[in-house]
Amino acid sequence: MIRKDMKDELEKLKGKNPFKTPDGYLDNLTTQIMQQLPERVFEEPRKVSLKERVLPWVYLAAVIAGLGLFFDLLKGAKNGDSNIVQNVQGSLHPATEQEENADYLEYLETQYANYMLAEEIEKFE
Repeated sequence: MIRKDMKDELEKLKGKNPFKTPDGYLDNLTTQIMQQLPERVFEEPRKVSLKERVLPWVYLAAVIAGLGLFFDLLKGAKNGDSNIVQNVQGSLHPATEQEENADYLEYLETQYANYMLAEEIEKFE
């Protein structure tokens, strides 16, 4: 329960802001804050060589060329399905063809990844 004297005090403060800043506090606030900050040291920007600027574009071109060759290989594999050499029984089983193609593509991806990894390792050595 709220006491009667507290209720009277609350009624006096109703509609008024009881919080006030000290006189002149905001006048010097900016200068005081700026004085407390450390001095700013200007650093020269690092020079970026031509090699560093061009290298990402070379990587991008290599990725695009690699993807183009990869999709061309897939396109060639689809077009080559009609030219599959038939075995003695007449034709190869379709599931076997798909499995062989998948294995071959996985082998090519592994070889390409190993080649790219070896190039990256040589750069850092």
